[in-house]
Amino acid sequence: MSKGLKNTQKLVLQALLVCSLVQIALAYDSFKIGWSNANLSEQKGSYGSKNISGILFGLERGWLYDNLVVAAYLEGNVWPLSALSDGGYYSIGTGGKIGYNFAHTLPYIALGAEYMSLYYTDKSDNQKNIGGLVAQIGADFRLADEFGLGIALKSSVPDMYRNDGRYRLFGVIVYFVYQGF
Repeated sequence: MSKGLKNTQKLVLQALLVCSLVQIALAYDSFKIGWSNANLSEQKGSYGSKNISGILFGLERGWLYDNLVVAAYLEGNVWPLSALSDGGYYSIGTGGKIGYNFAHTLPYIALGAEYMSLYYTDKSDNQKNIGGLVAQIGADFRLADEFGLGIALKSSVPDMYRNDGRYRLFGVIVYFVYQGF
């Protein structure tokens, strides 16, 4: 191998190392826990609508470029206590979000996919497994150094699907958030 090629390889490896360190320095992690309340209604169906609520948890990994935030998230909802009355509910979703970091406020929009499983009617053995695209618009408000509160609106885009029907989802999310910038 020629000396020029070895020097080029060293330079490329050094550049990759610097880029990876910069990426780590610009990255942030976030954890949220809170409450989700939504209305799920069947479009042109016999089930009508159902209020679903539960404990929200979420993890996020993002990158901060100047004040622009780009992130990927994983979040879920669960409410096993409702199993006593209507069979329980859980959901899991993943997606991406983009926002802008003002002084103590981080407004954002997010788009992702969500899968949920619930017993649609009271005391029913008929479990519904529903999935589709969801959009969120919200904001995180930092109250202390890395801790804050958040609020978001979530909606299906345009509908969530199951074999026998289409469902519309609209909800409100309120949560505590930790963001390690």
